[in-house]
Amino acid sequence: MSAVYQKVVQYIDTHIKEDITIEEIADTIGYSVSNIYKVFKVYSPYPIMEYIRRKKLYFAANEMYSGKKLYNIALDYGYETPAGFYKAFKSIFGCSPKEYKNNIMKEVTNMYIDNVKTIEELGAVLEFAKTIYPEHENFVSDKFWIPHFNMNPELLLYAKDGDKICAFALGIIDPLPASKGESGYVTINEGVLETYKPTGIFEALLLN
Repeated sequence: MSAVYQKVVQYIDTHIKEDITIEEIADTIGYSVSNIYKVFKVYSPYPIMEYIRRKKLYFAANEMYSGKKLYNIALDYGYETPAGFYKAFKSIFGCSPKEYKNNIMKEVTNMYIDNVKTIEELGAVLEFAKTIYPEHENFVSDKFWIPHFNMNPELLLYAKDGDKICAFALGIIDPLPASKGESGYVTINEGVLETYKPTGIFEALLLN
């Protein structure tokens, strides 16, 4: 994973409740704005400003565990009205903030995200992927994914609830023609069990 990308993500996480600009990030970490744009084109499924918007909502969702009032959470993450927060939240998580909070309080889960570290783990993730995309044999083929695992294992992520896989985000670096003068970009192939969409775990995979 790019050191520049890691520094940008760390800055965003540290200043998540602030009004973050790309210019401020560039000045702080010592890279140009254009370089940051290029790095996010390679390593993130989202442009950097969309990444920041989604990351704020993901952090806001996590604060709902604390019992903090939704109105105050919305203000902390830059939303001046509950309506604006509601609309943005639902566009990402597929449910209202209240529905999300109720779901989290009812369901005691042990969810976590990890990189694929072995061929055996890759096989388990692909078996899960077959249940999401049963019609796409090539997509879930280990012959296709093993070379990508050997080249870029940090781009292969999955989520588990206890011992059960519930979502995955598998990235591929697509090379660009030499004439472009760039290093390629990441295509994300993903899937999630329908019942886990309102938990935020899938969004967390894409924002990792």
